[in-house]
Amino acid sequence: RVVPGLSFLEPTLAAVDADVMPALCIVDAIDVARAGHAVGVTVDAPLLLCQLYSNAVASDVKLTLMQQYPQDWEVRLVHAAGTEAQIVETLPLHAIDRSPHIGVLSSAYLPPLGPGGAVESLLDVIARARSGDAAGSDDGGADGDANGGFDGYSDGEDICDDDEDDCDSDGGGDGYDDDGGLRGGGAGERECTSEAHSGQTASGRMSGGGFGEDSVWLSVDHTDVAAVAGLQGAAAAAAAAAAADAGASERAAALGHLLAFVGLHVSMAAEAGEFTMRDVVVRAVAHVRSGGDNGGDDAGGES
Repeated sequence: RVVPGLSFLEPTLAAVDADVMPALCIVDAIDVARAGHAVGVTVDAPLLLCQLYSNAVASDVKLTLMQQYPQDWEVRLVHAAGTEAQIVETLPLHAIDRSPHIGVLSSAYLPPLGPGGAVESLLDVIARARSGDAAGSDDGGADGDANGGFDGYSDGEDICDDDEDDCDSDGGGDGYDDDGGLRGGGAGERECTSEAHSGQTASGRMSGGGFGEDSVWLSVDHTDVAAVAGLQGAAAAAAAAAAADAGASERAAALGHLLAFVGLHVSMAAEAGEFTMRDVVVRAVAHVRSGGDNGGDDAGGES
């Protein structure tokens, strides 16, 4: 008969003073080494890599994980856990393949980067905010503008006054010109100089305030004017930041702004029973694999 024995988990976790609860990710180092981006790794949760059996595997693992973690992120290598030969090393991620102790009994533990760094965290924040949970808006919405939206594209309001030269003809400030093309301008610059809209920037940074009843984050349908304007404006700002060769922080902010509105539209669709983020990601993967580059037929096909 088969008698259950002690796995490597208990002594390994004891060696790094960690626990499997509440959300430890346990991933095969070989899978990470073969990947371009570590599937199954969530930076919001602690990570335990097993089968880190050679320096060559460790080298490929570090290259993959540096797409998701800072290169100097602390890694704890555990060798021969639970035995008299146990060794625990603390090394920066970029140096784990230099350990002289790596072998068939080696594992690696990475602490979480902190909450809020995964797509699941974004969807959780949006869902909580939409349900009236203050936890969804970080101290009651301190990350939103006065109407609970992102500045620049908050609630479908005009970003610019109608008489501003660099606004579109309808004053919508949606980042598009009258012919539907993207307007120029670098990320981080104001769409216009109207005092009525001071504090609103094309980069989509958020300013202080709480979630009000008219917040875009409380839109009930994907066709709501505020939700549509927010998605259009965020996409325009992200494209403008790339075209203007804006700095890394500006482009990250603009893309984060866009991702937030993608999350909003996915949340509304999930609430309506239409589709979830998985459906969106499946189509995105299919689009990339097909070589699609302009939202052609492959972007809208069924999987």
